[in-house]
Amino acid sequence: MSNYDPGIQYEPLLKESRKRAFALASNLAALSEGHLLTYDFIKLKQTVERVAADADVAYAIVQLHNGKVAAYSGRSDLQGELLEDPVSQRATAAEKPLVQEITMPALAERGYDVAIPLFAPGSTRKWGTIRLGFSLAQAGLDHRAGHVASMAVPENKCLATVKGCNA
Repeated sequence: MSNYDPGIQYEPLLKESRKRAFALASNLAALSEGHLLTYDFIKLKQTVERVAADADVAYAIVQLHNGKVAAYSGRSDLQGELLEDPVSQRATAAEKPLVQEITMPALAERGYDVAIPLFAPGSTRKWGTIRLGFSLAQAGLDHRAGHVASMAVPENKCLATVKGCNA
């Protein structure tokens, strides 16, 4: 009888996938910040489409401070709309980076929704939320059923324009 436990390898892979998801979302935030602050919706749309071209990215979203969609990869029809699902509500309410474990209904696969709130430099006013849907399918980690769980990202792992960041 073998003592092999596939779960032993599973947790480190999940941890690395979570790090990659956060890194991709942080990149999207850095690329989008100036366009969000100037309300350049064309550049925001181009940016989310470029980031969403990554095989691990299921979607990229930029939401304004009021929760309305400024840009959504592959879904121009949602521009100006409010996303009212629970994952979106938690994401737009977040004052610090937030990673939520989700099951993406359209793709029937497990992944992460990473939300990074953006603040105007030197201000406490939230200008919007950058969101990235990260698929675990490419990493071969979507075989286990997951439940929605949230985890706050440590403050020292955020962008300089994120409220509470010490970077």
